[in-house]
Amino acid sequence: MNIIKLENVSIHFTLYDAAARSLIHTVGSRTVGPPPRTVGRKVVVTALDNVSFAIEEGERVALIGPNGSGKSTLLQVIAGIYTPNNGTVDVRGIVSPLFNSMLGINLDLTGLENIRDRAILFEIPRSQVSQHIAEMTEICGLGEYLDLPVRSYSTGMRARLAFALNLLLKPDVFLIDEWIGFVDYAFSQVAEQRMIDLANESRVIVMASHNEEILERVCTRGILLRAGRVEYDGDALEALRRYYRRSGRQGELTS
Repeated sequence: MNIIKLENVSIHFTLYDAAARSLIHTVGSRTVGPPPRTVGRKVVVTALDNVSFAIEEGERVALIGPNGSGKSTLLQVIAGIYTPNNGTVDVRGIVSPLFNSMLGINLDLTGLENIRDRAILFEIPRSQVSQHIAEMTEICGLGEYLDLPVRSYSTGMRARLAFALNLLLKPDVFLIDEWIGFVDYAFSQVAEQRMIDLANESRVIVMASHNEEILERVCTRGILLRAGRVEYDGDALEALRRYYRRSGRQGELTS
């Protein structure tokens, strides 16, 4: 059963000002992504170019490619953040995107109040709210800081809270754009295991990351992107090997 299906999806970003038009001359052939082009008096950057694939229930998919290849844009298309200029997107089930993780967090509320508000937003039964609050409190490890406004938190403390909040929802489709950052080593180990557990409970996971070790551990299928196009779609290890060869890297895989 297809949980995600994209057919001939393209995303174009249009820039209008004079500075944008000079981008063509500034970037030239040095761009890592698709080169910008002029259309009349506009500059158009193609982030995704005629992308098609289907992901079935149970698949763990790695999005692989250099910076500017379209990985983050593709995840945001699946999440419904971007609407394609061309093509169709069909996603079935609850989607949980683990990127822009501070989205929806009220900086003037305490961490605890944010947890309660998120539980209400996700329509968690009242009888289970206390249990979820206790679980989120344990995960983020912020202790009595949860009684303070989020505005007073450090970057790492905000990342801890945001990560815990994203675990409240048990999704069908779990989207990850890079691994969690801005946290200390001890919490990163906790976060890594929690994310793997959640990925295993989801019907589909799609992950973009430059952490090859994580991709090898979690994913079985790899989609290699280059300049907004699918260059390879198949076994995850083979996708990584092809990426390494194009990048001039050898012998990096553990499997």
